[in-house]
Amino acid sequence: MEPKISTRSKILASARTEFAAHGYATASTNVICAQAGVSKGSIFKYFPAKADLFWAVFLEEMERMLAAFQDLDLASETDPMRRISAAILWKIDYARAHPEGTQVMTDLLTNPPQALVSRLKGKIDVLQQLSIERFFADLPMDRIRPELSREDVIRNLRIALAGLQAMYVTDHPGFVFSDQTRIECFEYMKCVFRGMEKQDEQRI
Repeated sequence: MEPKISTRSKILASARTEFAAHGYATASTNVICAQAGVSKGSIFKYFPAKADLFWAVFLEEMERMLAAFQDLDLASETDPMRRISAAILWKIDYARAHPEGTQVMTDLLTNPPQALVSRLKGKIDVLQQLSIERFFADLPMDRIRPELSREDVIRNLRIALAGLQAMYVTDHPGFVFSDQTRIECFEYMKCVFRGMEKQDEQRI
């Protein structure tokens, strides 16, 4: 016998589909009610405002992504470029496996409703810090120029990844589904790493 799905879970699943398809501004709470099989009063019992519902979907999807992210093992990959390639491939594969959730997270990160801007800032910091530290905190420093500390490397990588997000995510929200993205991001990050490597170890 399948477990009973709670009303709240039904609402969130329906909202995820509606927000992913139409975005926050034009998503319809009436459609969400109909798809979830609940009254409008039920939605506002759990989520007092549309923004609260959007935020709840975002948090659920973020937690799902971070849980999956914890299973990504990059410790055995010491080559920085292979590690970057593995990380980018993981993100693309995850986006393909969870298209609705990825779209909701992308929408909120790139064009947050005014009511959620203050809530979002702390979560962006968590996502950025986790990504950088998880990918590169244990990266061997033997190929890095001696005047650069690990903190310098991580800061430079954070700036580079923020640039990629501004270039691709903000202007082209659908980029996460493109294989071409992996190639372009890899080439860009390769240039960043070359700038931090010891001169006699830089590769063409």
